[in-house]
Amino acid sequence: MISVVIPFFRSGELLGEAIESVFNQTEKDWELILVDNNASDETRLVAEKYLKKNPGRIRVVHEPRQGNAFARNLGITCAQGDFIAFLDDDDIMYPDRLKLQKSALKNESHASLVYGIIDRVSQDNKKVLLSCVDFSPFKHFIECSSEVQKKIRLNFPDVPPSTGQVLNML
Repeated sequence: MISVVIPFFRSGELLGEAIESVFNQTEKDWELILVDNNASDETRLVAEKYLKKNPGRIRVVHEPRQGNAFARNLGITCAQGDFIAFLDDDDIMYPDRLKLQKSALKNESHASLVYGIIDRVSQDNKKVLLSCVDFSPFKHFIECSSEVQKKIRLNFPDVPPSTGQVLNML
């Protein structure tokens, strides 16, 4: 099982879109942990609405210390899955993200971490504003020679956004 952890603060209805993207995953073996990080009333109502509809799949926990690190750490502590996936409250996942990342971890026994490149999209999610190719936080590593990548023990296969880049950390 995959534990999806979403810390939430003041995202309002965007939290609902993030939650819907979890429900739209092709991988169906997951639980959702929503971490209330001193959220606004509006955002808390969105979380409660989904909790009421799906009490067996969603849990809401509260982290009083402000910040994503505290909230994610609590989400990890509460997780019951074999794998952890993080999602920000104002982001959405491609439908195959969990399936592909789980597969990458299972097929790469030496991997400690899988991450996905992002596409920056318009507010209505209809137009890609910045492609993953142009906006990878690891772009400078990808452009390094294979000798440098090997030395720092990073392996970056060429994958589409949110599908499962493998970070080799041995």
